Amino acid sequence: MKENLQKEIEKILKELGVKNPKVIFDYPTRMDFGDLSSNVGLVYAKELGKKPLELAEKIKEKLTHTTCEQVLRVEAVAPGFLNFFFDADYFGKIMDKAVSDNDFGKNKILEGQKIFIEHTQPNPFKKFHIGHLMNNTIGESITRIVKASGAEVKTASYHGDVGLHVAKAIFGMMHTQTDPYAYGHKAYEEDEEAKKEII
Repeated sequence: MKENLQKEIEKILKELGVKNPKVIFDYPTRMDFGDLSSNVGLVYAKELGKKPLELAEKIKEKLTHTTCEQVLRVEAVAPGFLNFFFDADYFGKIMDKAVSDNDFGKNKILEGQKIFIEHTQPNPFKKFHIGHLMNNTIGESITRIVKASGAEVKTASYHGDVGLHVAKAIFGMMHTQTDPYAYGHKAYEEDEEAKKEII
C-alpha cells in the first residue's frame, strides 16, 4: 500500500516537472491526521514554483483518478501535507492474514545476530499488577518480533532476589505471618534497632 502510494505520487511529481522525486511518509500521532501522512507539498513547492498547499491539492486531485482502493480519502492540509485515511477493511484483512499465517512478517533482517532482551522484572515481595503485565507483554512482543526477523534471542527476567528489599522481607517473616515485606519496610523506616538488624 505504502509503496504503491509512493510510486503514484513520484509519478505525478515527475509529470509536474520534478526531476528526482523521493516521497517520504510518516505515521501521524493523531487519528484526525489519518493513517499515513507526507509533507511532499512542502518539499517540492519551491522547485515547481508553487505554494505548498497548492501543490498538495494538485497531487490529491491527480491521486483521486488513480486506483488506490484501500485509501478511503485523501486530505490536503496546510501548510502542504497530504493525509491518507485507509479503509477499515484494509486493516481487518491484514489482521486476518496475520492470525492465520504462521509465517506472517517473517524476514531475515537480523539473521546471524544474537540479541539479549531483559524485561518484566517484578518485585518478588509486591503483588504483580497491570504495570508488570504491560512490561511483560511489551517485552514478549519485542522478543517475538526480533525472532521473526531472524535473530537468535535470549530473554531474562531478574526478580530482584538480593538487596535491601529482601532483607526487609526476611525480617518481616521473622516477626509476622501477615505481609512480611510491608512489616519489614515499616520497621526499617520507624525503628532504628530494626533498621540496623535489617542492614
